[in-house]
Amino acid sequence: MGKDRIVLLLAVSALFLSIALPAMAEQVVVRKVNNVFYVADTSDSMKESYSETGMDKLDLAKDLMKRIAHRMPELGYKTAVYQFADFKEFQKLDDYLMATHDRAVDDVDISDAKGSVMHRSMRSTWDDDTPIGDGLFELAWPISEGKGPSAVILFTDGDYDTGQRPLSMARHLYSQFDVCIHVVSFAQTEAEHRVVEDLAEVNPCSFVRLAETLLTDPIALENFVKDVGWGLRTVHKFPPAGPQEPEKQFKTVDMELNIEFDFDKYNIRPQYYSELDDLAEVLKKNPDTRVLIVGHTDNRGGYEYNVTLSLNRSNAMKAYLVKNKGIDAGRIDTEGYSYSKPKASNDTDEGRQRNRHALARITGWYEVEEVK
Repeated sequence: MGKDRIVLLLAVSALFLSIALPAMAEQVVVRKVNNVFYVADTSDSMKESYSETGMDKLDLAKDLMKRIAHRMPELGYKTAVYQFADFKEFQKLDDYLMATHDRAVDDVDISDAKGSVMHRSMRSTWDDDTPIGDGLFELAWPISEGKGPSAVILFTDGDYDTGQRPLSMARHLYSQFDVCIHVVSFAQTEAEHRVVEDLAEVNPCSFVRLAETLLTDPIALENFVKDVGWGLRTVHKFPPAGPQEPEKQFKTVDMELNIEFDFDKYNIRPQYYSELDDLAEVLKKNPDTRVLIVGHTDNRGGYEYNVTLSLNRSNAMKAYLVKNKGIDAGRIDTEGYSYSKPKASNDTDEGRQRNRHALARITGWYEVEEVK
């Protein structure tokens, strides 16, 4: 065989391989945050029994602090453990080790001490009756020592924190650091629910989940862990020959759904299907996202009754997306906020109608041109 023919065959073979072999790609798990701060509210109300469990809220919170940490993938997180009321550090921010984390969580307890708060001289004019607000103030120092984005998982019932101080402290943290505050809620009264919901809504990256849901629903717990700490990215082992995959960015986007419900009903009127169709298109175009649908009510009826009604509205929208649009149910979380977040006055029929509405919060990896 001549030299020229060998060169020609090699060239043809190389061309064939470049055409025949597709670009190899795989989904890899990536962390969203570098640091995770586990924080328990240890005010006296957290020693009360939670719902119908027969167990103390704080004991259940400590159980969840362990279960959440154990389910985080091994991606090199640094973790820390703190409590509010009084503020105490049980594990300084360091590489996550299960045994170290669990021992620190075991030490968390209701404290009678009132003089051990860090940096007290810097806030000598403050009262001590708002453990969440004070605790967030104290947490700024540990957060400042971490490198990269951080997540705070706060376990609280929201009791005693009916003022604005927790919100102002949360805004301060957001203005200074790359941090998201996620609330695991043990709230049981209307006022408590409002506190934790307000706290989670200060920043679009934050959210609230009911402790009861995380304790009883393993899928919801897994989704919570994912929403806090990790996501999936497509990685090409070899650069594709054709157009490159669009650049993606992790983002949270709120989508107000122009859907209103009849009084005391949760069925979706046909004229609103297009709103959910649009939501489905966003989810299909951005497959590495998930959505939280929040239902709302007007203020007629009891608060707890309306929690159930608003959740039923969220679940009805989820059912539509799954059944009619083919969206994976595992990508959809639902919550009911009762009448705690009115859009309009509840003093008129028109205002009450507007308050029977819904919001979608879509979080995940978007194509950059889609992020707004």
